[in-house]
Amino acid sequence: MSDNAGAFIIWGAALMAALAVGQEMQPSKTGEYSLIDFGDVSTPQAARDTVDKACRWIIERGGGILVIPSSVSVPLEIRNVYQKDRESGPTVTIRDLRKGYEVRHLPSVGQATPTGWYGEYLYRMINMEGHGLPFQGNHEILGLRNAIVRGASSYMQWTLEPVEKGADRRIYVPSIRGIFPGQYLTLCGNRWYGPPIDRIWVKAIGWDADKRMNYLVADLDNDHPKESIIYNKHVTGSVQINTSANCDNQTMELQVTRNQYARGDSFLISAAYVYQGDVFSGLGDECGVGLNSEICFDPDGFHGRVAGVEWADNALSIEPGMCNIQKLATSRPLINMNQAKWLTNGTVMIVPPDDWAGYIVANTNLDVRKLIEGGVPVAGFPFTYSAGGQERSSVTTWRGQPVKAFRYVYRNFAYPSLINDGINYLGGCIIGSPDCGWGPEVVGRYFAVADAGEYLSPSEQTAGGFYLGGSVTRDTYRWYEIKQFRRNADGTCVIRIERIRWAAVAAGAPNLYNRENYTWDGHERPLRYIIAPGAMVYDIGDAWRDTESGVSTGGVIRVAANGDRNTRFDFAAGDPIEQAIGADPAIPTPIRIRCFNGVPDTLEASGVTMLNWGKVAMASGLSIGGPEISVEQVANRKDRRPAWITGINIGTVTENGIIFGADVENAAISFEQPNMHAQPVKWRHAAGETVLTVDPATGDMAIEGGALAVSAAKGLRGISGSGVAANNLRQLNVAVPAGARRLDVKFEKPEPDAAYAVVVQPNWFAMDRVVKKTSTGFEVEFSEPAPKGATVDWLLIR
Repeated sequence: MSDNAGAFIIWGAALMAALAVGQEMQPSKTGEYSLIDFGDVSTPQAARDTVDKACRWIIERGGGILVIPSSVSVPLEIRNVYQKDRESGPTVTIRDLRKGYEVRHLPSVGQATPTGWYGEYLYRMINMEGHGLPFQGNHEILGLRNAIVRGASSYMQWTLEPVEKGADRRIYVPSIRGIFPGQYLTLCGNRWYGPPIDRIWVKAIGWDADKRMNYLVADLDNDHPKESIIYNKHVTGSVQINTSANCDNQTMELQVTRNQYARGDSFLISAAYVYQGDVFSGLGDECGVGLNSEICFDPDGFHGRVAGVEWADNALSIEPGMCNIQKLATSRPLINMNQAKWLTNGTVMIVPPDDWAGYIVANTNLDVRKLIEGGVPVAGFPFTYSAGGQERSSVTTWRGQPVKAFRYVYRNFAYPSLINDGINYLGGCIIGSPDCGWGPEVVGRYFAVADAGEYLSPSEQTAGGFYLGGSVTRDTYRWYEIKQFRRNADGTCVIRIERIRWAAVAAGAPNLYNRENYTWDGHERPLRYIIAPGAMVYDIGDAWRDTESGVSTGGVIRVAANGDRNTRFDFAAGDPIEQAIGADPAIPTPIRIRCFNGVPDTLEASGVTMLNWGKVAMASGLSIGGPEISVEQVANRKDRRPAWITGINIGTVTENGIIFGADVENAAISFEQPNMHAQPVKWRHAAGETVLTVDPATGDMAIEGGALAVSAAKGLRGISGSGVAANNLRQLNVAVPAGARRLDVKFEKPEPDAAYAVVVQPNWFAMDRVVKKTSTGFEVEFSEPAPKGATVDWLLIR
């Protein structure tokens, strides 16, 4: 073929392409076009040129949607900047479908709507004639369903042992909860993300029968010391809004405005709530809410029966049926509810720590690890030590306050929570009676307190509920994995359980519902318990169903190995099972506000600002409520504690704790004392506490626990050193008739009785004595007759 012939063919192809675009391309009836129909997309530059040509062609013909199909494989940055203003007419939206993902590039300005200019606008009208919507239900304009079943991670712990580089290395972790084969993790070279760093895939998980510890298997390129951090956490939410504001604008990232012209309870996350109707429609309590947060615990978890096991694949199959299959989750254990496999002999005593928040041991002569493992021997314990010529506290609270004694001591030992190397080793002690029958094999099983009140029961009548979380349908225990076992010389046994307060640790005791169920000297409380076999769930993908009915068609749950595999305590066909609720939830915070400012403020901003610029008063600026209003009602609660332990907690240094910067109409602080219980004000000090109270019946104010020092006092009506108030204080310049040797004094207000002391001071040289006292007054006798102009002063103290 000659060069001229080749050139003719190329020229002809270009002409045909031009003719195809210029003559054959017609405006789409649907308004949608494919990029490949507009020209060359074989190189990045050619594709950019074709996109520009296509966009301009579409805009010239009334606007539309340009689709970049998955067949376009070259690198291509899309910039939809064709709409310049609100008046420029039609524009284009670009849908990029490369590699199977959809990215929509919307017009810069958007289209005018009744509420604003939007690049994409969804409009729905509900205007039904004849009849309205059916019975209740949600009818939102848009719904999102985000089902996260397997593959995502939320794990961060410190390893238990050093590990050398190589293939198939065992990495021992304090908790197997959250670990699964196929998981991607980062293993660092120290506790805080330092090198060397290995990015690993979990090849397997297992149980070391000799060490009685779980481990994961992975290939390592580096050696790693003990307590190296291992982690991976994913964010798998439904919606993320990410805006970069690099020029001046006024923006609300999420704006919801509701014009409330009819009755109906309503919830908003919004900057505006405009209402005109009465809002409250009756027989409800929501009214109108600007920002609503419902924190609800769900007590009704997955429960079913074992169909069979295949441990070569860590697989446990379940029978079909109603079992709340939609609530099945990873990182919580399956408990074997076959009571024939439970240990329940004897009882347990549970000693509490002084403070779950933890103490710090400052005395370097004390072996902290030994104190954590075995408790603190109270006899002769050195609460102070000498360092640098000064006496210092051996143990302090985490806030630095000295600890001078242990509150909860049992048989000469205390079991405080101790903070070591930044980890809070939660204290307390679980002591099994000599007849409990435990052995080292209980490590890896699950412990629960089975005494009445220490588990959730359908029959209990305690106050409160779970609202959206549902209800208790069966006895529901709090299960803790057993991490350590020890037998004492007296035959009793001690176990430690896995708990997490920042880090997973072998903790001493659980946090009981009822504090009266704890044991200390003079207060022994033997409790019933259960130790049951179980296993940590790591894969539910072949069992979970996206259904609200709760019905399972059967499936496979994969669980981590432990010491009960292939023993009589193992899972077997027909065993009833349930997935444990979280025994130690970090209760969600309904609202959290954190500030990270760096420059002084010009407008004295607040963390929370409440302003009432309306025409009528609001009942409260901040209202804290609960079902109980008297201390007697607290006994009806599950944990026998008030709904709020602290109403308002100022836990940091402030320049002013509370400021009243304007007048108060009634009281700056009002103690209502509605149930005839004193509401004390307390100040703590080195010797104890000083308490200020007002008697609800009499109004008498009392200060106890310290002396009262005042620079001056006025307006006193009486002084009493007893519990009975004095009605009279003193009288000055009481006239005494000339020549009188006796004076009968009458009180302005009678005293309760004659139990008072009175001091008399005449204004002439004479001795005096009180010869008679009654509730209405007293009689005084003088050694010398009163001269002319004689007077006396008297002072009364009860």
